[in-house]
Amino acid sequence: MSGQLNEPAYSLDKQPEPSTFPSSASPWEGAGGELARWRESLPEVAAILAIFVGAGAVCGLLWEWLWSPPTGVAFHHEWILDRNGLTVDFSGTGLYVVIAAAVGLVLGLVVALVFDHDELVTLGAIVLGAVLAGGVMWLVGTSLGPPDPHTVAKTASDFEPVAGDLRVHGKGSFLALPMGSLVGATISLFSFARRHVGPHG
Repeated sequence: MSGQLNEPAYSLDKQPEPSTFPSSASPWEGAGGELARWRESLPEVAAILAIFVGAGAVCGLLWEWLWSPPTGVAFHHEWILDRNGLTVDFSGTGLYVVIAAAVGLVLGLVVALVFDHDELVTLGAIVLGAVLAGGVMWLVGTSLGPPDPHTVAKTASDFEPVAGDLRVHGKGSFLALPMGSLVGATISLFSFARRHVGPHG
């Protein structure tokens, strides 16, 4: 032949170039990231829970201190409220709601403002802490208050004065502290976000 064949434009043993399309992340990688996120927030979560539990104990002391027990008498080993006792029987519940809602609002506002590393984790810890605080408040207050008047009346003489105990009427009253905390945290988080975004977005 008068000339040489040209070399082919490509070689069969040439390795293909790696794809430039990004590979999709494994779902296990995303789960690991979330786990690491929560693990990093554990000290803050523990601190928030401790703050709420301590505040709940203080609220329980305040609740019992401000409360006046309803009065009644024992009759045939049953406890019966007298006229004055009937008017203040629900005062313990009302006082619980007022104290819990006010303290919850302040705690939610301050805690969300201080612990701002991860807003979602902080909000979850606030709600959990508020539920615990409401229970601690009830436990401390009722432990310091008088015993169950129905139990006392079983061994008391007729017309013997027996004071009522400190109690909360209705399960909905226990939502006062969590709801107050949630409102306070929401106000704080939205205000914090607006300060970062600025008036013009």
